[in-house]
Amino acid sequence: MHGKTILVTGGAGYLGCHLCPQLVEQGAKVRVFDRLYFGKEGLQSVVKPENMELVEGDMRAIEKFPWLLDGIYGVVHLAGLANDPSCDLSPTMAEEINHIASLKLAEMAKARGVPRFVFASSCSVYGASGEKLVSEVSPLSPVSLYAKLKIKSERALFDMADENFIVTALRQSTLFGYSPRMRFDLAINLMTLSAAAKHKIIVLGGGGQWRPFLHVKDAARAIVAVLRAEKQKIASQILNVGANRDNYTICDLAKIVEANVPDTATEVAPDDADRRSYRVRFDKIATRLGYDTTMTPADGAKEIYQAIKDGRIAEPYSDWHFNVLRLKHLVSIPVADGGETSRSSMLPYSLPTITGADRMRVADSLKAAAEGSLEGPLRNLESALLERFDRSAAMLLHSRHLVLRAALRSSGHSGPHIMIMHPFSDAKLFAAAQQLGFTPVLCDLEERSLRFDLERLNALLKKGASAIIAGSRLDMPENLKAMESIAGEEGCSLIVDAQDLMGALVNGRHIATYGDCAVLDFGPDQNVTALGGGAVLFRELSAEEEVMRGQSKNKTSGVISLDEKQMRLSPISAMLGISSLGRLDEASDLLRNLQAAYDELLSDTPHVRVLRASDESQRSGSKYPVLVDFDALTVDAEGMEKRMRDERIECHRARHCAIHLATMRHYVLDYLRRIAETGK
Repeated sequence: MHGKTILVTGGAGYLGCHLCPQLVEQGAKVRVFDRLYFGKEGLQSVVKPENMELVEGDMRAIEKFPWLLDGIYGVVHLAGLANDPSCDLSPTMAEEINHIASLKLAEMAKARGVPRFVFASSCSVYGASGEKLVSEVSPLSPVSLYAKLKIKSERALFDMADENFIVTALRQSTLFGYSPRMRFDLAINLMTLSAAAKHKIIVLGGGGQWRPFLHVKDAARAIVAVLRAEKQKIASQILNVGANRDNYTICDLAKIVEANVPDTATEVAPDDADRRSYRVRFDKIATRLGYDTTMTPADGAKEIYQAIKDGRIAEPYSDWHFNVLRLKHLVSIPVADGGETSRSSMLPYSLPTITGADRMRVADSLKAAAEGSLEGPLRNLESALLERFDRSAAMLLHSRHLVLRAALRSSGHSGPHIMIMHPFSDAKLFAAAQQLGFTPVLCDLEERSLRFDLERLNALLKKGASAIIAGSRLDMPENLKAMESIAGEEGCSLIVDAQDLMGALVNGRHIATYGDCAVLDFGPDQNVTALGGGAVLFRELSAEEEVMRGQSKNKTSGVISLDEKQMRLSPISAMLGISSLGRLDEASDLLRNLQAAYDELLSDTPHVRVLRASDESQRSGSKYPVLVDFDALTVDAEGMEKRMRDERIECHRARHCAIHLATMRHYVLDYLRRIAETGK
């Protein structure tokens, strides 16, 4: 192995701290890849920096380290959640780390021409095998997720093996013994700690359970032996690692520890949830590799007891020495502080509302249509919308752009061509207004609520306007009753844009019941979902007729006109819309409950201001906006977004809003003005 480079994943762990120095002694170069859940001090205390390259990283993101496999002769894959309780704490995380990441690593290694891959498996795959002796060809009887994932990974890895990619799975016995990165969640180690600290050993489950045991130093020796072996001896082989004489009952172990730690007594508890009991044969590894163990449980108990007495193990009951306790701690602290996210999947900033039930309803509708018994889905959705929102007419269109154009045209062109809108309204709305020849004007907001400043709105209306467009991407319902009154006094239209507000209420009424017309969005992240598109709901039937006439005419803006059939919502979208419309109130209540939970969590958070709905309104729940004082924080907005993504929470600064387009237009016009004035 002299001069060869070995990649050891999880190399800073309990076993790695013995394996890496043994590899160096064999003349190998060592590259360690480790998440460093338990620090790097243990490894660095036994391997000099010049003999090792240490790379910190997460197995779940192994693809971000393609160079890791450059020049590698063999991969020893130790990394993973290393016992049953850790896997049970987060089954999804266990699947991602212990199985999916293992296969990803092996695929990368094979693609890069790495000739050898050693997988650290476990004798726990034999599970509840009782007192009979089991070998590598015996039926498996796993009783834990940890063991099941080991089996799943073994099989997948062997499927990848060929003559150029040699895979060996080592089913290790239960480890014990002192290590610079110490573990006390292993049977012999925990018994020794209890004996040393409390002078008592408690044996659970009656103590009759069988287990094979293996000193951590001997486990490392077995891996070195596999790396040194001729490939025909270890290619696509499963090897139990241990010795036949090292099968013990738990009671036997307690007696061994008791004999080697002074003033210790043993108590036997009658029952325990752990049903594992297995005795294992180790003839195969002895025959093929001439392997045998060198350390006994008594040796392990003595060295651990001495390390505790000498003070080499600081705070033995701290979570650093118990895998599941350490993982629980890491889940409780931010990723930015070295923690582990508690989420197994990304939490989107807005939740889609298409469900399995919706898909089944659409399937049933399609079946009914094939049998000729289904009425027009567009007509059904239109009727449902008109009834729910107490409107006279509706247009169902296949894109939000068309919906916005229709709504804006409904305001007519009498008087000044000015549209007053919210700074955080949809940028598409701002652009559509410009396309149709209107001048969009952004109204100032109330500082605390980020709703329209009604005094400022009145002042703008005195100068003349065609319409007010109420609605923003902040999910903050406006005082629509007051706005209807203001618009009526000034003789202009009120258009309610319900994007991100579909389930919102004002004075007990859905917001789409307000205004001369209301715009509904059926995007995939809205309260009512129909694969895109939307609807315009009109108070007066004549308004729809006027819009249809306008849609059919060519406009000087250059927008291509379309006929009614080309513009309308698809029947499939309408079917989904009908289904999710029936769940609108239920979905909005659920989302509002989530918002309330966030309100409680963030209410006392410094430098963060939670936006709350007014007393007369209820939010839709589709978005959760907060205001952050970045001047008081050590990170900027991009840094905050990154931290949120690291916690698997999707967030976005308020982008694609009218204020951004307006600002950009201002800068462009100012630039063109300066060019005209200076000639430069």
